[in-house]
Amino acid sequence: MLKNKNGSDPCLILCGMRIPELQQAMKEEPSDRGLSFSEWVRFLDGERLEAVQRRATEKEKLRALAAGLLLRLAQEAGFDTPEGVLDPETVLMRLQTAGPAPEHPYVKGHHGKPAFADHALPRFNITHSGDHVLLALSDREVGIDLQEHRGLKLQETADRFFSAEEAEALRSAGEERTELFYRLWTRREAYGKTLGCGVVPVMGKNYLDPLSEDFSNVRFTDMDFAPGYSLCICLKTDRGLVQK
Repeated sequence: MLKNKNGSDPCLILCGMRIPELQQAMKEEPSDRGLSFSEWVRFLDGERLEAVQRRATEKEKLRALAAGLLLRLAQEAGFDTPEGVLDPETVLMRLQTAGPAPEHPYVKGHHGKPAFADHALPRFNITHSGDHVLLALSDREVGIDLQEHRGLKLQETADRFFSAEEAEALRSAGEERTELFYRLWTRREAYGKTLGCGVVPVMGKNYLDPLSEDFSNVRFTDMDFAPGYSLCICLKTDRGLVQK
């Protein structure tokens, strides 16, 4: 991942957790590395704990837990947050030596987008899909979207939500149709999350050319993540950097 904390290029740190590994860590014996669910959630700040408690299903609770654990790592480590897919043992080791969670860790920014209350910490954005939860950290506004390739009616969805140019490109894409659909969809989601407005206000734009004038204020990066997934990260290109 791109990680440049001193130069003019954007700083980007990407880390994540896999839900099956977190779930497995809870099933192992306490004498090994396993903790019960209640023991894991004690690492969370109050807002993220409430987010876990609001979720209805086990998988939703585990996703919310993983997101909260990653945010606690970022609160502690800032721009030195470890990158990559982190196993529960690594997360546990770091959080066991962490200080208490801040009482009021977040503030609302433009359009209500959450940010760390401590402005020395990175900007952040979270995404989850399938078995993965990812956290993007940067020195500027960032949006990230991960999508598992599922059995959607791709052309029907594109005809309804995409621009006419995109729908036509998808219609003639052949074997590349699934990859193209999710590339365009994740760009939408990441762009809306960067701006903080969500996907609905930016749904109808044409994302075939991410270098077009419509997107002069951001930079898109389509990334290889895992088979059957599409991932896009969007970064603001203007200044407003976090002072480090």
